[in-house]
Amino acid sequence: MPVRRRNVTIAARPGDYAPNKAALAPQEKVDRLTKTVTSRDEIRDIRAAVETKSIMLATGESALHVDIKVDIRSLPFKKENGRHAERLIFITALFDQNNKFLSGVDGVMETNLKDGTLTMLDSSGATANVTLQTPPGTYRLRQVVQEATSGRIAAFNTPVEIH
Repeated sequence: MPVRRRNVTIAARPGDYAPNKAALAPQEKVDRLTKTVTSRDEIRDIRAAVETKSIMLATGESALHVDIKVDIRSLPFKKENGRHAERLIFITALFDQNNKFLSGVDGVMETNLKDGTLTMLDSSGATANVTLQTPPGTYRLRQVVQEATSGRIAAFNTPVEIH
């Protein structure tokens, strides 16, 4: 129902409303993640490390193998049905020396751990790995890990040489 006052009309339909902060939170996490991938800034909200190795694929093409290790003691697991739940988002991107994006991959690790498994992983951490096919050269690897519970991020750059 329109309201008229001093030559101003405001009309609203049933269901029109401004989203609350809770509704925006997931989109804000995605926006921050996207911005972080293209940035060069280092972020250490959670503890993670990366190891890289130049490899040759069975096809004879060069590639980069990446191991990403996350210290799970830095994660705020949610306790659900007697298990420890967490969701990790991994984005691995390769940039050339001119900061041009060449290739990348993303992945998700869903955990639903029993107490014993969580205790075992406390010492070893959680590991994800990826292989990027790329020609020989010098590159910058950008690794971003985001945990979904609070949106905290680890982001770092690693110079790599592919043979």
